[in-house]
Amino acid sequence: MLASLDRHLREKDAAFSIAKDIEFSNSRKVLEGKARLLRQEGFGKRPNAAKALTSQDEELLWSKGVLGSHSPQSLIQTMWFLLTQHFGLRGCQEHHDMYVEDFAFSTDDNGIEFLTYEENPTKTRQGGLRKKRRVVQPKMFATVGQRCPVKLFKTFLKRRPEEMRNSGPFYLALNERPKTQVWYKRQRMGVNSINSFMKNMASQADIQGKKLTNHSARKTLVKKLKAANQPRSAIIGVTGHTNERSLADYEEGDEKEQ
Repeated sequence: MLASLDRHLREKDAAFSIAKDIEFSNSRKVLEGKARLLRQEGFGKRPNAAKALTSQDEELLWSKGVLGSHSPQSLIQTMWFLLTQHFGLRGCQEHHDMYVEDFAFSTDDNGIEFLTYEENPTKTRQGGLRKKRRVVQPKMFATVGQRCPVKLFKTFLKRRPEEMRNSGPFYLALNERPKTQVWYKRQRMGVNSINSFMKNMASQADIQGKKLTNHSARKTLVKKLKAANQPRSAIIGVTGHTNERSLADYEEGDEKEQ
C-alpha cells in the first residue's frame, strides 16, 4: 500500500516521498516492526510454495510413461512440459491462450530443425502500440531419440483433427478412447484441466514428499538455467520476467548447491 501511494504521488509530481523522505521515517518504522512481528508468528516462510522437479523426478515421469507419446493424456502433458521448459511459459493461462499458428518451424545453419513461438500478450507484455517483446526469442531444437521435442510436437499435430493440424487452439479436449489416429476433440481444453497437469503427473508417477503445481515446471526451468551457470540477465530473457528481482521467488538452489 505504501509503494502504491508513493507511486501515485510521484505521478502527481509530489515534492516529497513517503517511501524515502525522513519526515515519514516513523511510519516506515511501524511497517518494519509489523513485518518482524509477523515473521516471528511464522508468516512469510512460505511452507506451501511449489517446488521444482529434480532430475530424478523428471526421469521418473518419462520412464513411467507419464511423459511421452503413449496416449492422448501423456502426449498433451508432454507438450505442456516441453513448451514450458523451452519457452519459459507460465503454467496455465499462457498455454490456454496459445494457438497452433503461434509456432513456426525453421532450420539453423547446421541443418538442425527448431521451433519458435510468437507469444500472445501476457501480464508483463500486454501488446498494443508499445508491445514488449522478449530480449531473446527462445528456440526448441530437435534432438535424437524418442524424447526429441520437435518430433513429439509433430506427433501431437498429427493426432489432432485434420482440419485443426495447422490452426486453432493448441490444447484440445482429450478423446479418452480413440478408435482412429485422431486423439483429440474439436473443442478447446478448459483452463482447470490445464491447471491440474502437474498435480496429475505427480500422482501418476507417484512422486511424493513435495508440493508440485504447474508453477513447478517453470521453477524447474530456472533451476536448470542456474545449474548451467547462466546469468540472471540471460534467464529472464527466456522466462520473460521484466527484471532480475522477479527471480527471487525461484531462489531454491538444487541439491548440489546446498
